Amino acid sequence: GMKGGTIRTRAGALYKPSVVRKYEAALRLDVLPVIGAIPVPSLTRGDVQRLVDELAAERSVEHARKALVALRVSLRTAVRDELLAVDPCVGVVVLTRDTGEREVRVLTPAECKAIVAAAYADDVRLRRSLGGPLTGLLFGAGLRLGEALALPWGADGVDLRAGAVRVRRSLDRKRDQETGEFPFVAPKTRSSVRDVPLPPTDVARLRHHRMACGRPADGELLFADEFGEPLPPMGAPTHAWRRAVKAAKVADPRPRIHDARHAWAVAMLRAGVRPEAVAKLGGWSDVGMVYRLYGRHALPDELAGAGAALDAYRAEIGTGIDTGARAAQELPANS
Repeated sequence: GMKGGTIRTRAGALYKPSVVRKYEAALRLDVLPVIGAIPVPSLTRGDVQRLVDELAAERSVEHARKALVALRVSLRTAVRDELLAVDPCVGVVVLTRDTGEREVRVLTPAECKAIVAAAYADDVRLRRSLGGPLTGLLFGAGLRLGEALALPWGADGVDLRAGAVRVRRSLDRKRDQETGEFPFVAPKTRSSVRDVPLPPTDVARLRHHRMACGRPADGELLFADEFGEPLPPMGAPTHAWRRAVKAAKVADPRPRIHDARHAWAVAMLRAGVRPEAVAKLGGWSDVGMVYRLYGRHALPDELAGAGAALDAYRAEIGTGIDTGARAAQELPANS
């Protein structure tokens, strides 16, 4: 039903192909092996709660949450079709003693610089322009790979005049079974539709990339094959990343291409950008997730310099606290 469009979101929108795949995986791998033998009309809230508890204990809280979300969609449809009188997912609680979010691999600034340099060197060897500008863009704008590969030149994508990237679509990771092509899909969430300002150095890199590609017109893809078609996400872009990481001699665990997004988020926080702004620019609707995943990597530096920062702030606004401190030092020792 999701694939055919007869089952839709609560807002009436079509489910994205990536969401359909995630729901199907959760149902097949986590739900059906445990409660698949129970007839739908006999399913109780206790059955669902036990499923969730087992997944949380044996795998992770995140697996339990994803399984419950997928099951809710299925059973909501069963209620609609009068196979169930009451949705047994209502009232089921996922334990929250841990977030279930895996520790992210945060690349250091030196590692980021080395990867970009290695990617450009790889481009020179292959006589093309791809890995260098792509890795630079991922580190400079925090894009998901699918978002970067779907970008066109011009005001609706990479706007070099404005120095901004406008995310309006994404490239799916799976080929369409009928056309054999990688389709453009809506971004991951509504929050993913966003404008991201580019650092001047990245704008310069992309100008050079455009000239190296023969000055493609507005509307043409930023990264494309020789026919102007989208690049397979798991093809040349991922291979270029892996070669650059290896050449840069980045320590294990070897980072994935998505870790460039993590590095961007931490760098933004360390640069003083508020978590609310980082969430908006990164396309996250949950500011708390930014704190949980990235705050602990950026906070140590901020905490260490908190005292000096407070002193500088006081001096800047002239609170008079520094004057009071000097007056206290001038008091007689026995006063």
